[in-house]
Amino acid sequence: MKDVKNTAAGRLVLLACAGFALVLGLRAALGLAGIIAVQPLDHGALMVFGFLGTAISLERAVAARVTWGWIAPIAAAVASVTLAAQLAIVAGICWVLSFSALVGIYIHIQRRAATIAVQVQMIGAVAGVLAVAQWMLNTSFASALPMAACFAIATIIGERIELARVSFAGANAEGRIAWSVMALFSAAVVAIAHPAGNALFGLALGGVGAAALRVDVARKLIRSQGVSRYMAACMLAAYVWLILAALVWVIGGSYDVRVHAIFLGFVMSMIFAHAPTIATAVSKRTLPYHRVLYIPVILLHVGLSARVLGSLIGDLLAWRIAGVSNVVAVAVFMICAVTLSVWKGKRSAIANTRR
Repeated sequence: MKDVKNTAAGRLVLLACAGFALVLGLRAALGLAGIIAVQPLDHGALMVFGFLGTAISLERAVAARVTWGWIAPIAAAVASVTLAAQLAIVAGICWVLSFSALVGIYIHIQRRAATIAVQVQMIGAVAGVLAVAQWMLNTSFASALPMAACFAIATIIGERIELARVSFAGANAEGRIAWSVMALFSAAVVAIAHPAGNALFGLALGGVGAAALRVDVARKLIRSQGVSRYMAACMLAAYVWLILAALVWVIGGSYDVRVHAIFLGFVMSMIFAHAPTIATAVSKRTLPYHRVLYIPVILLHVGLSARVLGSLIGDLLAWRIAGVSNVVAVAVFMICAVTLSVWKGKRSAIANTRR
């Protein structure tokens, strides 16, 4: 009998659960900015463990092709729902289960075909387990930030190696990046144990960004056209924000800037870059490139720049407006992605009926 979870409908349901966590996280962001009155929910946990965790575990479950691997995205989806119901302890247990299953998926893939890319992503999954544990112990995303950042960064850098092996050609380049990610994980452990570790975490963060940017093919693809240029532009902007985040961590700068330079500037920009590839692989529905995708990208980076400036000069109004623009950027991207995917599906269906 066909695995229900691995049907197109099952994948779309889980993808919708990731979207549900994203919507809750964005609403919570507007609530934190004082724009709307909403039920108090942990914005950081929803965005990182809920949205990002569900999306990544779904992608890996599809790739692993083992029934037990679906524990990861299902548990992550349940966690978001239970957190929305104010059951934080249940949500935490489900997220620990999800990230633990994700570690198992990486071990399974590594046994099937050992690569440095998978090892790097496995470090990220372990960091995810520890980040959720920190969040549960301290009931605060701030305490989990170093490990949560390590989870997101290691996963994305690992996927960059996996998706673009030509650009990261050579064992030396991949090895250097893997060691830099391991250093980031170690620095996250120190940062959790003692505040003085934040500067060390910043140095490790800069090391990861510099090592990956140095060998990433995005530097060459920016001179190309179409989807390749779009992806390169998003990735290069992401690396700039990662290195800026590293600097802010080193000097002990604003918490708001540290968080959003990583999760909006780096992570979300990388998601925008890889959406045409990742969304197609997960949903089995083509997400075609269109120039309209540049609109949310520009909104994201202009808004984030304004947010950083607002934080630096202490302008609360500018900070709020910039925060709204960040939410709008993510929402516009999701609307564009769904619209383009549906539009492509309808065009394909019409073309098939005419044959």
